[in-house]
Amino acid sequence: MLGKKVEVVIEGSAYGNNAKFCAPLYCARVIDENSSLYNKNVYVIANNSIDKYFKGTVIAIANKGKGRGEKIVLAPPGSIYYSPEIRSRLSRVRNQGTYKLSCLYEKSCGAVIFCNKNNKRYFLIVKNKNGKHWGFPKGHIEVGETEEQTAIREIKEETNLDVSIIKGFRKTSIYRPFGHVKKMVVIFLAQANSMNVRIQCSEIESYRWMQYDDIVEVLKYRNDLKTFESAINWFNQLEKK
Repeated sequence: MLGKKVEVVIEGSAYGNNAKFCAPLYCARVIDENSSLYNKNVYVIANNSIDKYFKGTVIAIANKGKGRGEKIVLAPPGSIYYSPEIRSRLSRVRNQGTYKLSCLYEKSCGAVIFCNKNNKRYFLIVKNKNGKHWGFPKGHIEVGETEEQTAIREIKEETNLDVSIIKGFRKTSIYRPFGHVKKMVVIFLAQANSMNVRIQCSEIESYRWMQYDDIVEVLKYRNDLKTFESAINWFNQLEKK
């Protein structure tokens, strides 16, 4: 259902009397008779005023659990909203309750991490518990965070390392891990203050500190390898200045 186009009519604010204090979230009803959602009540998220009748894109599904149904969230075509922003607006709706949110757009931030020891440079890679390949520590952005703050927090949570972001390098990759979901990964370059990793056992299966030649052989995802090599090339040029 994510990514589906649906015609709706706007019926008012989802916030009631508090509408003027919140970023827009509207209640709407599906009017497309050919849609499986016909006559269903949905939410519409937007940053600007929208027409009463329009065709939106399903960008999120708030699943309230077995027997409790789900709530569909639409947005104007071309609009991108990530989980933190959607959750923030839904949280202001009265009696919303708890739910599991599935989103059309996802965003994660992390870093290529290095540490210098005995005149050698080592890079950190991790293997997630739900993955088969090695990659870089990263995680989903949260409400109010910058991309750099997300990367630093996620690295701390997953490895217990304190890192410093090297300003000037930022690499993005976009892919579809499954279905219509479109994921953006933002990777920075960061220096660790030590090599004393303590992994987050609930998320990370294993880790390795490796030198350049070895790590190139281990990275299997093309995006990870391209990002790593871009970071190294950029940093080499920086050190020459």
